[in-house]
Amino acid sequence: MVSTRNKKSKRKGGNSARQQKRVKNMPTPKKEESEEEYVERCIPIVLHEGTAKDGSQANAICHSMYQESKSKAFARFPNLLACKLEMKALGHKIVDVATICGEIFERAEHGALLKARQEGLTVLSKADETDIVLGGYASWECIDDDGDIFTVEAQSKALNRFLNQAPENQLITIDHGKGAAGEINIAKPILKHTDAKGKAYYTHVNEVGTYLITKLRNDDMVAVKHFREKARKGELNGYSVNAFALEKDKENPHRVLDMEYSAITITEKGVFKPRNPMTRNVQVLSKGESSKAKSDVDTESILQKYGFNKCCQG
Repeated sequence: MVSTRNKKSKRKGGNSARQQKRVKNMPTPKKEESEEEYVERCIPIVLHEGTAKDGSQANAICHSMYQESKSKAFARFPNLLACKLEMKALGHKIVDVATICGEIFERAEHGALLKARQEGLTVLSKADETDIVLGGYASWECIDDDGDIFTVEAQSKALNRFLNQAPENQLITIDHGKGAAGEINIAKPILKHTDAKGKAYYTHVNEVGTYLITKLRNDDMVAVKHFREKARKGELNGYSVNAFALEKDKENPHRVLDMEYSAITITEKGVFKPRNPMTRNVQVLSKGESSKAKSDVDTESILQKYGFNKCCQG
């Protein structure tokens, strides 16, 4: 009798372990499974896990999970549900997985799953009161004043290389190093900036060109203070790139297919005009106002930890 009870106990324990594994992984809709069938299978699992406090809430959660499973693919996930399930399986709280996956989805939509480095890139941190942040197009697929065309594919590769090199080599100058400023590194690229009104801006390459966000230096150098004041007054008006062509269209040598940026420059009104007519309008996204963080989740660390550090589209 004792032996039988022990065997039953072991079987019960084995079933419990398998059930816990199912709970951790959560139910994924099967290919031919209807929403009603999925919800019926999902509810008891959600209730057992404690995600829902009652059947009504479990029903709502399961319906939402089914709809998320039908959403479009992004990053390396086939749908939004897959992302949430993976983040949950990795140990993140249910209240945080929506924030994490939402950030991954948003960056993927903007082509902004960029390589982040601890030094030189600020992604989701709360804006410092002294931050001055600029945003605008650094390159655009059109004929510039030299007759050249930088394709978006070339821009994507160039931005990838620029952001993935050591921070000290991410050279951002004023007026291509002309004048009193010389070749000082006046700013650093950042991947995302949220302004005081909660609007988010991303460094990314889209179908027309490269949108770049930069944060100006803030130190005691007189030249730095000089250009920070110019930024506050709106006297910095554009971006221009130092590009080295690695591959050109054989039929049209002015059409660049691959390149690298040796430097990116911020231009002053009345001093230097960008060669590309579409990059002559840089906006001051922040003149020093602070912004509130929307979530306590350290999303950037999480994205970096799980490999969402691929750079650019194309």
